[in-house]
Amino acid sequence: MYTENEIEGYGEGEAPLVFHHKNGEFRKYEPKMYSDMATGKNQVKHGLFRDLVSTRGNRLMFFVLVMCFALVLIVSLLSGKSEENAIDGLSFSLTAFEFSEKIYVSVDIKKLEKNEGNQEIKKISATVTALSSDGQALDSFKSECLFDEKSDAKETLTGIFNDYDISSVSCLITCGDKSCTISGKVKHK
Repeated sequence: MYTENEIEGYGEGEAPLVFHHKNGEFRKYEPKMYSDMATGKNQVKHGLFRDLVSTRGNRLMFFVLVMCFALVLIVSLLSGKSEENAIDGLSFSLTAFEFSEKIYVSVDIKKLEKNEGNQEIKKISATVTALSSDGQALDSFKSECLFDEKSDAKETLTGIFNDYDISSVSCLITCGDKSCTISGKVKHK
């Protein structure tokens, strides 16, 4: 049986091995680079950019991060606004905003460029749908107008929704046999 004063791992009557050394004495046997690092003589310089490119893996991750940021920036610049679209020489833009517990929606129609050749009166039909935050259709209305390409005036189709927690508006526009969809968030004022 062992007692409290007895050291485990030694047989009875044997004396345990005891090592005596001075603190820090082992430093004279280790390489200079490690002893300088441990004592603080050779401190590693830190910095955000230096740490980002300090190793091959870090450089690779930093390069991938920069490329992803550039890709997102390019895609956001090249993709058109979802509130605007154009078909058959006409430009359409959607605006929706909340005022006094009602949602006001307007679709502006204008010519893209002056085209002297084929100027005619076009029938434009718009079906505007109010969407909830989870994408469910809450309400809709249909509006039509005739757009004269000879004049430089712009036409506006308008409508009003009661506020049923509408978060976005989608509009299907038909001009002749062509159609497009525009959508946008409701701006709260």
